[in-house]
Amino acid sequence: MKKLLLSLLMFVGIVATSVAAIDTTKEYRIKEVNSGRYLNAANYNAHETGPTGGVNVVAYSESDDQIFIFEASGSNYKLKTKSGYYIYCQQWNVDAQTTGTVLAITETTYNGELAIKINVASPASNQKNGAFKVENVSGTYYPFCDANNSDIATWVLEAISNADAPERTISVVAYPEAAGTVTADGAQSVTKEGPITITATAAEGYSFVKWTLNGSDVSTSSTYTDNKEGDKEYVAVFANTAAIDKYNATICKPSISTVGNTTFVNSASISNGQGVLNGTITLGDLATKGQKGAVDAIPVEPGATFNLNLEYVVNWGDVAICGLTSEGSTILYGEYEGSWPSGNPITAMTSDGIVVYNNVAAFPITIPTDLEADEIYVVRSLVGVDIETAGACGNHSEGGYLDFIFLVDSYSVKVSSSDETMGTVYIGEEGKTSVSCSTDGTQTVTLTAVPKAGYEFINWTLNGEEVSTDAVYTTTAVTETRAYVANFRFKPIDPREVKVASNDTSKGYATIMSPVTTETSIVTGEMVTVKAVAANDDNVFVNWTINGVEVSTEATYTYVGEAAATIQANFATRFTVTINPTAGGTLTVKQGSTTLSSGDRVGEGTTLTITAKGSGINWVKSILVNGQNVMTTSEAESYTATVTVAAATTISAVYGAPACIVTWEYTGNGYVEVWTTDTYETEGADWAEPDGEQYSMWDEAPFESNLAIFVFPNCKPLSEGQGKLKSLTINGDEQDISADGDLMQYGDIFYEAVTGPVHIVAEFDGVSTGVESVEAEATNVYAVAGGIVVEAAEATTVEVYTIAGTLAKSQVVSGVATIAMEKGVYIVKVADKVAKVVVK
Repeated sequence: MKKLLLSLLMFVGIVATSVAAIDTTKEYRIKEVNSGRYLNAANYNAHETGPTGGVNVVAYSESDDQIFIFEASGSNYKLKTKSGYYIYCQQWNVDAQTTGTVLAITETTYNGELAIKINVASPASNQKNGAFKVENVSGTYYPFCDANNSDIATWVLEAISNADAPERTISVVAYPEAAGTVTADGAQSVTKEGPITITATAAEGYSFVKWTLNGSDVSTSSTYTDNKEGDKEYVAVFANTAAIDKYNATICKPSISTVGNTTFVNSASISNGQGVLNGTITLGDLATKGQKGAVDAIPVEPGATFNLNLEYVVNWGDVAICGLTSEGSTILYGEYEGSWPSGNPITAMTSDGIVVYNNVAAFPITIPTDLEADEIYVVRSLVGVDIETAGACGNHSEGGYLDFIFLVDSYSVKVSSSDETMGTVYIGEEGKTSVSCSTDGTQTVTLTAVPKAGYEFINWTLNGEEVSTDAVYTTTAVTETRAYVANFRFKPIDPREVKVASNDTSKGYATIMSPVTTETSIVTGEMVTVKAVAANDDNVFVNWTINGVEVSTEATYTYVGEAAATIQANFATRFTVTINPTAGGTLTVKQGSTTLSSGDRVGEGTTLTITAKGSGINWVKSILVNGQNVMTTSEAESYTATVTVAAATTISAVYGAPACIVTWEYTGNGYVEVWTTDTYETEGADWAEPDGEQYSMWDEAPFESNLAIFVFPNCKPLSEGQGKLKSLTINGDEQDISADGDLMQYGDIFYEAVTGPVHIVAEFDGVSTGVESVEAEATNVYAVAGGIVVEAAEATTVEVYTIAGTLAKSQVVSGVATIAMEKGVYIVKVADKVAKVVVK
């Protein structure tokens, strides 16, 4: 083993030397292996004591703050970002400044890649002499330079090629579309090699927010250069500055006396968006201290749906989410009392459909459908505020709030049917009944109405006024939110005779409602509406059928067919279900997914699912339906049965202690005996035997009784096997057969307080000389390939059990029968006899 380990170490050493060393002419991304995130330096105030830039460890982004150059300093290095900031150790923090700390870099490998470990080489008076480590602080990863070498972080170096990117296509779009102008090297789309610069210019009333790529943030600079291979479409996100003015003028703000000294939302994002752009939401300075304000406006469509994902810090509680318009506020979620997450508000949140993962909660949000273009909807996240007593906009002594402003930047066009039984509608493609249109007033929409069989389209109306009689209609230019209605009517046909009937007039009757008549038959060219009425509460309507085919399950049905027809109403009697609970367990009765209570009534032919479960030491002994046991086993911890209701039904269950069935098996040269006691009566006997009763296989021991288990090797000549005991298990538990064990000291094992089946397995040396199959009163039992053969002179019930005592099959045999079984060892019970067989 030592030689193999040395070889592996030599191989690892060869791999390490094959990886290139640090090249000061190259640019690198520096990834911490445990978090999988990248070292990032930027010029913002991360600390209150001075104008130091912040350094953290974040997800990959196309940012010069993540690209580093190694500057040699003797045998050591300084680290500088492409954006111009050095890594600097101030006490234990890692900051970004215009001068850098000299760092001792130890080169290593990680998964075959060049990696480094970082130590402070020459600490100044205010610096720690330590190693770089990474910690998660309130959801954000930060590097620190005060670690012991045992905690030192490993960083993988990802070299960045200085070569120009190969030819690819870069395109750009603005979001919202009219919010600004975007170009890629001066065009909407460009195909070329080398660097490509994308530029965003905000239109009046808008401000540029960020560039995104595939839903991930790329840059907050309006100008960004791409020099990476691969086709891409960048999205320039703009904010409507007028929306902030409207927010300030129309939305009430909480008054908070004391704002917390830490952020309560670390990050926010939108996912699963329909009618809104997915991606992260920029929090800006709100993320640096206690929150009290709003983010830039986010464009949405009326009725947009999405998840608002909020990452909370752990030292705040009483989370709540409110929705606000100029008309007032509504509590959407919460208040969830308790600190996050130690006070456990998560249980209540998940019950409200909120998915919580680590510190992130995903709140499902729906933008109201009745909002017009340029209106705003605010989702307010409150923490540490008692909204039940003070209201979302009231005065609060402490806490914080963060408002997410959503601006409706489009008109909504919807369609509906005057009667969905007569016809369906859609916009553009089947299933779509709502679309959004830009606010430039140039878009049109195509509406389609499809009448169902027996009906015809009349017209489209808007606000009650007819706008077209064409089933496929293209609207005028959309300049406001609109809701179109398609109107249908019955299509006249040749008169035919329509009859109504009941399957059982004692249970219910059928009538023709329209056209009005007192008869059960009518000749008409109009549609015919019929109604089913149950005779009393003891009966229930089931369905309508024509020529035996179901056409409806509604009590009122309209027939529009052209052929003569008899429409039959079918009724069934409702029977009372009585559920008698008994001590020792629980009894549940369901109709489908509905749980019934005693006294409920169900229709004739209804299938009921009955589940009985024992409690404590009790098992289910029987489930009685109208006095008949519906269980197919003698007992079970839990049992489910189904019954079909054909009369008034009474259901109950019987519970009791489980049957303590005693079984055993043995292999090799030996055998097992089980007795009620291990005491002996020797008077007048030539040899001693236990004073109690001996159990036969499949006997039932009294509940909480004791068993004395004796194990006997057969002493034979060595040539036939000595029969030494090799192992003993009781219900799968290995027993001590050492010299100090009970078996070797006392000749038996005393098994106390039996509360269920007991199965004993003994393994001996040698070959068994005993007979393991039996012949019982002209009944033969033996194994063949793939099954068990039973020969019985007269009809006999045969039960086949697994070796663990579970009933596998039960069959009545008269004559010769083969019971198909998988390979394995089985216990076959015939009348009062037992056989052990091995199916191969």
